[in-house]
Amino acid sequence: VEINSKSESRLGSFLDNPSKALWTLAIPIMFGMGIHTLYNIVDMMFIGRLGGNAIAGIAFNMPVFFLMLGLTMGLG
Repeated sequence: VEINSKSESRLGSFLDNPSKALWTLAIPIMFGMGIHTLYNIVDMMFIGRLGGNAIAGIAFNMPVFFLMLGLTMGLG
């Protein structure tokens, strides 16, 4: 019974203040994507030593990676 009242209370607070609810959901996603961006920058520095073709391969797949990352963080 407490679980239902907690979830109803949480839903009510989200409906009362949608902008706060949006930020509550968005901040962890933005933080996670920022960490992954830093990871990709460091990764690109190491891969840059292999040459231009290696960098092109990573850069080609990066938008697909961020799409999957955004979906999994948004749904998870």
